[in-house]
Order: sequence, then C-alpha cells, then structure tokens
Amino acid sequence: MEPIVNPWFIYALSVADGIKGIFIGFMIISIVFVFVTLVIWLLTMEDPSDRKGVERFMERVKIKLCGVIGIICLVIVVLFPTRNTIVGMYVASHLTKDTLTKIGTEVDGIRETIKGDVIDIIEEIIQAEESSK
Repeated sequence: MEPIVNPWFIYALSVADGIKGIFIGFMIISIVFVFVTLVIWLLTMEDPSDRKGVERFMERVKIKLCGVIGIICLVIVVLFPTRNTIVGMYVASHLTKDTLTKIGTEVDGIRETIKGDVIDIIEEIIQAEESSK
C-alpha cells in the first residue's frame, strides 16, 4: 500500500525553512560586509595615488563579489517558496472536482451520523432526567 503523502515531501517541508534561513543569513552577512568594506575603503582613501593599484582592485573585487552574493541570496530568498506555499502547491496538484465531490458526499454522511449520535445522546439525557424525577 502506497502512503497518501510521500515521506520525502514531509522531510522537504521541514528542510525548506532552514534553507531559506541560511540564504537570509548569507544575504545579511554579505550586505553588512559590503557596507563595512565600502566605509573602510572610503575612510582610508586619503590620496588615491598613494595606494597600490592591485590593492585597490582587490578591494573593489571584494565589494562587488559580496554585492553579487547578496543579490543572488536575495533572489533565492524571494523565489524560494515557504512551507505553506509548498503545502498549497501539493494540495492543488492532487485536488480535482472528483475528489472534492467524493469528500463532499463523505462529509455529508459523517455529518448525518454525528447529528444522529448527538440526537441520541440528547434523548438519553432527557430520559435519564425524566426517570430521576
């Protein structure tokens, strides 16, 4: 018998939030690094001719690299679905008019059974009340 929900899907749900959190962390770290490096670079730039060309180039590369990493992480965070979105996509892929009709008829049957049970319980309470008088 095949399970209704694949166990790997449940595992993926638990991992999704962690992966998104990791990318949010990388994004924050890279943005902070870009700003700190940029501020240090601007504060130490007394005379641009004093600095070595290679050193200035490497600082620019660091800033650009961290900026690109931050942007990539931002795109991944925005496009990576949340746990609720994944569940909604799964339900939408398995939900059809036939299954809704089947669920509706089963719910109606359950509702009538519960209603009958509640009425029986109320009648028993009334009978017990009347017999105790």
